[in-house]
Amino acid sequence: MKRDDREILNGIAVQMKKGIEYINTGRIGVGKAWIEEAARDLNIMLTMTGAENGKESPDNE
Repeated sequence: MKRDDREILNGIAVQMKKGIEYINTGRIGVGKAWIEEAARDLNIMLTMTGAENGKESPDNE
């Protein structure tokens, strides 16, 4: 795994943790938005990594 990939994954983990913290404090909508954004970022990263490795996109299966 590349250093850049690890940094991106760390950022995604921070986003998810922040979302969970918001949900736990009762700010459900804000927490949900943070988690949805993290999920989008993770999907983008997985798509890009798959393309770099010559794999097909999950949409093409």
